[in-house]
Amino acid sequence: MYNSVKGSCSEPVSFTTHSCAPECPFPPKLANRSRSSLTLQWKAPIDNGSKITSYLLEWDEGKRNSGFRQCFFGNQKHCKLTKLCPAMGYTFRLAARNDIGTSGYSQEVVCYTLGNIPQMPSAPRLVRAGVTWITLQWSRPEGCSPEEVITYTLDIQEDENDNHFHPKYSGEDLTCTVKNLKRSTQYKFRVSLIASALTLTFWCLPTYVSSGVCSQEGLQWAAPSKEQAHSLVRKPCRICGYSEGRCAPRKTLT
Repeated sequence: MYNSVKGSCSEPVSFTTHSCAPECPFPPKLANRSRSSLTLQWKAPIDNGSKITSYLLEWDEGKRNSGFRQCFFGNQKHCKLTKLCPAMGYTFRLAARNDIGTSGYSQEVVCYTLGNIPQMPSAPRLVRAGVTWITLQWSRPEGCSPEEVITYTLDIQEDENDNHFHPKYSGEDLTCTVKNLKRSTQYKFRVSLIASALTLTFWCLPTYVSSGVCSQEGLQWAAPSKEQAHSLVRKPCRICGYSEGRCAPRKTLT
């Protein structure tokens, strides 16, 4: 355009940018699993101008920090791995390939095979107790492999008139110290677990414990002096332990 006078356009010319390797794909997703197999599937990433011809799926064979090896190569967008170990975590990563090159690897993803159903956890045991705190301990349930991650939740019932339990701890440890309790007060505890390879939750039977006592191994005290002995009186002492559903019988100190 010159002095408001517009000339005719030139003939159109096409230009094409070069193609390149595909974009990095999203991690594969778990489609199905059993005790000995995993089925993964994924979506095609952006091909960047060259059709995707194949996918490369790698895994760690269940051996963490040991490097990756190819477990699938082809043009399908799904893969089933068999002859796996139960309750085992396997790490995967995915790459896409076209005529230009191979994309970067996706983020790593861990998929677990199903495991044996663990047994119901045992009731928490009293380890030590103070005036306003209690230390409880529980055991790893049978039926879980050492590689399987177990998450435990410790619940407390603070009021006998309240049938609801409230969580006090959640994690992988087998012990917990509950603080800020009322002295000489009975509490009810229970432990639940969630296995990483399962979606089942198990609760144990509740345990009754009381704050304001020593460890479950027994009360200990020093012998009184002669002056103190004259002022001693006979008093009942109740030792509450970890018995399921009840406290230990009353005992009298003489």
